[in-house]
Amino acid sequence: MTRDEIKSLLQSRHDRGRWLTLLHDLLPTTKLWLEAQPRELSDSAVLSAEQIAHIPLADDRTVAVLEVRVAGQVDLQRNRVGLRNLVARFIDNQKADAVLAFFIGDSGDYRFSFVARTNTLTADGQLELSQTAPRRYTYLFGPGQACRTAVERFQQLRASGAGTTLKQLTTAFQVEPLFKEFYSDYGRVFDTVENYVRPTLPDKETLRLFTQRLFNRLMFLAFVERKGWLRLGNRTDYLRALWDHYTAARRTATGTPNFYRDHLTPLFFEGLNQPDRPRDQPDPRFGSVPYLNGGLFERAEDGSDSLASLLVPDEALAAILDSESGLFSRYNFTVAESTPLEIDVAVDPEMLGKVFEELVTGRHEHGSYYTPKPIVSFMGRAAIVEYLIDKCPKETRLAIEAFVYDRAPGGLKNAEAVLHALRHVTICDPACGSGAYLLGMLHELLELRTCLFNANQKLDAATSHARKLEIIERNLYGVDKDAFAVGIARLRLWLSLAVEYDEAAPPPLPNLDFKIECGNSLASPAPADVLGGDGELIGDTVREFRAKKAAYLNAHSADKIALRTDIEALKTTLKGWLSTDGPADAFHWAIEFAEVFMPTPAVASITGEFNLGHELAPAALAGGFDIVVANPPYVRMELIKQQKPQLRKRFP
Repeated sequence: MTRDEIKSLLQSRHDRGRWLTLLHDLLPTTKLWLEAQPRELSDSAVLSAEQIAHIPLADDRTVAVLEVRVAGQVDLQRNRVGLRNLVARFIDNQKADAVLAFFIGDSGDYRFSFVARTNTLTADGQLELSQTAPRRYTYLFGPGQACRTAVERFQQLRASGAGTTLKQLTTAFQVEPLFKEFYSDYGRVFDTVENYVRPTLPDKETLRLFTQRLFNRLMFLAFVERKGWLRLGNRTDYLRALWDHYTAARRTATGTPNFYRDHLTPLFFEGLNQPDRPRDQPDPRFGSVPYLNGGLFERAEDGSDSLASLLVPDEALAAILDSESGLFSRYNFTVAESTPLEIDVAVDPEMLGKVFEELVTGRHEHGSYYTPKPIVSFMGRAAIVEYLIDKCPKETRLAIEAFVYDRAPGGLKNAEAVLHALRHVTICDPACGSGAYLLGMLHELLELRTCLFNANQKLDAATSHARKLEIIERNLYGVDKDAFAVGIARLRLWLSLAVEYDEAAPPPLPNLDFKIECGNSLASPAPADVLGGDGELIGDTVREFRAKKAAYLNAHSADKIALRTDIEALKTTLKGWLSTDGPADAFHWAIEFAEVFMPTPAVASITGEFNLGHELAPAALAGGFDIVVANPPYVRMELIKQQKPQLRKRFP
């Protein structure tokens, strides 16, 4: 097949015959390439599953090809772990080394996956399949899907010819090259847009934050448009449709049309940020969109969104949105963040964090480093184990470790006590960056709470969304000195909620202004050193502060503005009683998170008019967070000795 024929195949509905032709072309081994007899795989999640081919590779490995048709009510994204395990059982039963599988649902989209147990290299460079949990690497194909990455990877396979090995097949599904390509393109386009906007925003910091905010807003829409919530006429490929509509109308328009002014500004500030606008009445400027709230589509406090002189030329937006050459047209986007065992070969929200830490900040100057998910998971689980041992003294360490590490709650004596501890834990990342640990702890808490229930009980979308929202509101806190990092962290938490919700219109996003905050968390005095004043007066103030912060999480319009004003006034009151020594940008823990650091018995069980059913978690009676999780200072000892001679005695 030619490159254009491969692209046509990937952007069409699944066709078994054409795919077998392509696989024959990509993997022309010298040994016999067999089409298999249909083989049934018993599983309630599927309608049918057949082995349609068996491919011997050049290194004496074998790959089975499966076609799995999924029941209409089964969501391919939500049930990806179950589908991965289905294929893993096939690998075990049929002694295949790996599987190429088509997962086909009712829509035109389908997932093409490579499933194998963890691949490692031996000392002599050979690929070895270790007996660990299986991993699934997936491409999403079908009408309207971007497929440039897949076409390029398939062409690389073709270059291997009859000598294709399992290692080369694995490489075709690795996500790391995609990330490197994406962040390179992202950085180039970011600079392009910034240069176009610079004449009307000459202040360097304001320009940087405006450009980052524009990218955040458009990236968020690029992710969530896959949910079908954004429509222009009959099209749900929303951003491309909006741009196509504008460029077609621009040819005959009078005056001086401008996409940002005429379409994006009303979309951001009149569409996505207006709770009372009827959604069933499409606006000619931006179509039909839901109210999202959360602060992402509010006008910035620095005033840049409201400047009459601001100009974002069409050439700047074309670099992002053009259907042929724009950044977004070259990549698939998936709203679900990959896990260590379930990897989409697509741009996922985690890549926003990687882009921030690898490219935007200048990581060596700012100390921003990307932490691999296995490390995030390990550190999070280790912290939760110690927390549960402390809070649930009747449980054995062995039982808690089996529960946390293996998701095996059978050894717990009092599962309700463990659930209570998980629901009320307070966790903070004091240098959260783009939110890797916040997302990791969200994932851990969600899975742990889920596995405490009946193993046969399926977690429906509404329950999963509500549980995630509760964890974000009650359990997670973060701080970072970089405003853009804070924006990315909030964005990833919002996206994690979006992936769980399947109804026609999503609920508004929570306001995270007072949960993930901006400030220098290392420069402020220790909370224990600033506490003072009249305990009863402070207790009353903290109780009101805590209740209004809880209400603010889900407030809208005038209520949101009023609550923000009240919260800032209460902060001022607390500052009058407490020491606020330190640099100007110091983050004062005992004030900003007073509900955590200055608890009282009354504070621990708030009720009242300000609490709208989203109660913040009660803090430990001693004050402070239960778990503080963050990147340790990853350094090489030999470099310490070279750069810091005074430490040589400690590191001889």
